Amino acid sequence: MRRQRFLRARNVSTRSAVRTFVRHARAAIESGDSDAAEAAIREAQSRLDSAARKGVIHRRKAARSMSRLVRQLRAAQAA
Repeated sequence: MRRQRFLRARNVSTRSAVRTFVRHARAAIESGDSDAAEAAIREAQSRLDSAARKGVIHRRKAARSMSRLVRQLRAAQAA
């Protein structure tokens, strides 16, 4: 029981942090600041990888999220 509560708390915290950093990355992309967006995406990718390694999110979901962020950045830079 105690272990499950501990793991659930870690999972909730990690998932929340991942969502926050992905949201920050999207906001940076929309702001048009390319350097800030790239830095935000790097941080989000790091958090996604970490969550996938811990088993908090599926590794393919992490890869899909990273791919979408990079695609959005490239589209914004091209426009």
